[in-house]
Formats: sequence, structure tokens, C-alpha cells
Amino acid sequence: VSKVRLSGDQLELLRNLCVEKFKFFCQTLMPKEWFDPIFHGPLCDFMQDAKCEDRLLVMARSHLKTTIAATFFPLWKTIKDCNHRSLVVSNSLTNAEKTVHTIKGIVESNKTFSALFPELIPRFDKVRWSDRCACINRDQEHPEGSFEAAGIGSSIIRRHFDLIIQDDSVAPKKDELSGEELLPSRDEIEKAIGFHKLTLPLLVDVASGMRVVIGTRWAFYDLINHIKEEAQNPESRFAVYDIPAIDPNTNTPNYKRFTPKTL
Repeated sequence: VSKVRLSGDQLELLRNLCVEKFKFFCQTLMPKEWFDPIFHGPLCDFMQDAKCEDRLLVMARSHLKTTIAATFFPLWKTIKDCNHRSLVVSNSLTNAEKTVHTIKGIVESNKTFSALFPELIPRFDKVRWSDRCACINRDQEHPEGSFEAAGIGSSIIRRHFDLIIQDDSVAPKKDELSGEELLPSRDEIEKAIGFHKLTLPLLVDVASGMRVVIGTRWAFYDLINHIKEEAQNPESRFAVYDIPAIDPNTNTPNYKRFTPKTL
């Protein structure tokens, strides 16, 4: 949109396609060298699938799971409903704030987004607009922002959200001497599972609200395993999307940006 001048009708068509299809929204706004329709298309369809209430997404590092599911997905929810409220939770407040910062950057600087959804761009000096809490233009007042950040263990009292994203709520730490990554401690994993168990009452409406858990496997007894076991229950709210980095049939990387060597 920034390079090609579109007519009003063309902009409206593009806007409607972005609102209707999360996959099209991502493909329109993300750099072409990042978005792989073959690899990321099914992920986008999974995120939009209305047949499941909550979602578990398991993928390797650097495969854009956070970009798509924790950054673009809550933003897409707000273009469909300007009053939508999302909470991003990570293993630390700092990491969660990085995701909200990225969302803010799209709203502030992405010319395609501002051309398609100008009504959502706020007066940044008139609204809450920080990495911890950011508000787009909306027609209702809420104590929560459009996008909020929290770390595991944060006190989230008297706040409710339409979408709660737990993104890498457990992550490895580097050994200060060797530089090697160490498995998360059992205590850290238990804290993440404990927080997860408390998320359902944080939804504005349990029936229509959604929780998304995003992660990479670090231990057999982690939060992902906890949810996978829960998902085996026919009454579970969770659907699981677990894609390996290597295609077992072809023994090649699933994501086109990687060669076997770089992976």
C-alpha cells in the first residue's frame, strides 16, 4: 500500500479480506521473506478456527510463532472488534512488554496498517500508550488496555480480558560461566502451570473468551505436557498444533527460511 496507490474501492476490498481472514491479514502486513504461506498458512487457519475455544501452539524457536500468535493475532482481533482486550503473559514482564512494544510499532509505523485501519490509530499522547498497556481508538471505556503485558507471578486483580496469551511462560536460562542454556527449574515450571490454572476466571466471558499457550519444549513435565494431557479429555477446551522443525517424511526443514545447515 505504501508503494502502490490504491483506489478507495481497492482499499476497502483489501481491508475486508484482512478482517475476514487472519491468514490474509498476516500475509498483507508481514515481510514477504518472513511469511511462508505453506508453513504459516495452516497455523493462521488453526488460530482462526472457531471450533475450539483455547489453543496450544508448539513450535521450534525462530519459526515466528510469537510473531503470528502473540503479535498479529491480538492485533487482528482488535480490527474485528475495537473494544477487544488482550493480555500477553511471558516468563518475565520484560519479555511480555517486548511483544506489546512490537504491536505498538505496527500501529505507529506500518503504512499498510494505517491505510487500511485509520480509525484505530489513536492520539498517542491522549491514551495509555506504553509497553505495559496500550489502547487503540475504541468506543467503550474499559479499565484494561487493548494490549497489556504481564509476567508470571504478576498480580492481575480485578482485570478481565477477551484473549489471554501465555507465550514462553517457561524458558531456559544461560549459565553465567559456560554460556550454555540450562533447563528451567521445576519451581519455574510449577509457577507457569499454577498461573495457567488461574487464567480461566480472567476471561471477560468464559464462553467466548480464548486462551492461547505458545511454547517450545524444554522438559517432559512442562506446561505444554500439562496441557497436552488435559487436551486428551473430551471436555477440554484446548486444541493442539504441534509442528516439528524437520518434516519426518522428507527430512527437510518445514520453514522455507531454513536450510538443514542453518537449522
